[in-house]
Amino acid sequence: MSIGEFIEWIQKLDDSYKIWLFGTVNAIFSFIYISTGQQVDPDSLKQLVFGAFIQSLGNNALDLVWTYIASPGLFVYGIIQTVLLLLLIWKKGPLSISIALTSFFGWITLFLASRYEVLVYLALIFIFGSYVVARHYSKLKFN
Repeated sequence: MSIGEFIEWIQKLDDSYKIWLFGTVNAIFSFIYISTGQQVDPDSLKQLVFGAFIQSLGNNALDLVWTYIASPGLFVYGIIQTVLLLLLIWKKGPLSISIALTSFFGWITLFLASRYEVLVYLALIFIFGSYVVARHYSKLKFN
């Protein structure tokens, strides 16, 4: 599979598998926030990396464009993507809501309660159960 085909495949992830990934990624970012107190999300990382790179160039005009146009644009784009994904979850109904919540709570439970064996087993059941359901209802072909 080439990079272009992979990107095209990722763009088609508007189904139950993307909803499972949404729950998983949000659980990871929530755990990082709970553990460190630092908000980490893909948009923040993009802004930090690109912002540091642009400031290192020393070009004032480029820095102003980044500060007043590109950085707020990335923020708005991230908000729109999140809203669209939440609408997708709502539109697909109770199954997608249960996939997202089960995935999220399974990962959070696994991260936070790893020293309690019973909770680890419960978390693994949630994670793999939601994954199997999401994969079953996905219209994507997995190789």
